[in-house]
Amino acid sequence: MLKVLLQTRPTSFSIMLNMLSMCVLLIVSLLWGNAAVARSNGELVIEITSGVDVKTRLGVVPFQNSGSEILPEQIDQIVSFDLYRSGLFTPLAADKMISRPARPEDVVYNEWQALNLDYLVVGKIMPAGNGGYRFEFDLLNVLNKQSVMRLTGQGGNLRDIAHYISDQIYEKLIGVRGAFSTQILYVTLERDITNRPLYRLRRADSDGYRAVTLFESNEPILSPSWSPSATKVAYVSYHHKDKPAIYLQDIATGKQIRLTQFTGLNGAPDWSPDGRSMVMTLSKDGNPEIYKLDITTGQLQRLTDQSSIDTEARWMPDGKSIVFTSDRGGSPQIYQLNMTDRSVKRLTFQGDYNARAAVTADGRYLA
Repeated sequence: MLKVLLQTRPTSFSIMLNMLSMCVLLIVSLLWGNAAVARSNGELVIEITSGVDVKTRLGVVPFQNSGSEILPEQIDQIVSFDLYRSGLFTPLAADKMISRPARPEDVVYNEWQALNLDYLVVGKIMPAGNGGYRFEFDLLNVLNKQSVMRLTGQGGNLRDIAHYISDQIYEKLIGVRGAFSTQILYVTLERDITNRPLYRLRRADSDGYRAVTLFESNEPILSPSWSPSATKVAYVSYHHKDKPAIYLQDIATGKQIRLTQFTGLNGAPDWSPDGRSMVMTLSKDGNPEIYKLDITTGQLQRLTDQSSIDTEARWMPDGKSIVFTSDRGGSPQIYQLNMTDRSVKRLTFQGDYNARAAVTADGRYLA
């Protein structure tokens, strides 16, 4: 049976806690930037306690196949699943559709209005003659009976085409760039033929399909991290002499380079936005601290110097600072370090345990 390990990025802090046999309840806090205004200033405080769950209802009609071959993938199903996973859409089930139009002029809008839909997607898929496919689709506003978007294109793989269409629909209706064409890294745990643990570092589409194994070992694999170019990955593995080390691997060639294997912890690698360096947690000097590694020269630079545990560093998108977990204030909290002057400020205050910060692409929020 396949067991998938959640992408919670096991890191140095987690390892230290396990070594101390401590059991801690992880509370994930969300930093809303300027959403809450300090009471000390006598200003209005906005406390968001719930939300209104109004999802966009849309139907993705099965694309008309203009070729003679039976398609191995159904674009409508992939697009519907992509948009459903975003949490912002409620796709109509195919068996609820009264008709299957392929062009805007074939749409009888009253039928779809009766199904209480906001939008409708119709389209066609055709052989391109080179093993690929040509496609066209329309995004229609059911209420005002107008076309919102029409796109045509060509691709070599049906899943790539479907994810592309999902991205275009998402961006058009939500106003934010879609991420359905991106990929994920994750670690699975199975058993080999001798019943030993078998860890696999895998890459897959954002919906989990087309998974490929990049590296496997009988020893744990932790903290996978993409390079900005998505051509390389960094991760922690114990496969060399059963000691933790940070590795860099080229995805195309599979070539693996060991970046660090110091005594103690070697963990939590995270690429800089320009791909030239990494931040990581090392305890080579006796205490877990944050270091910066120049990937080309191998030069190490120590960024923190505390008697506490500093770990789980993540770059901010502008490359000017990092956020990290530290218990320097008595309990794990999120801090931000300016890469220019090394100044540090605390970001989280509510809750006794705040760790593993994840930064949104625009740098505005932390989870």
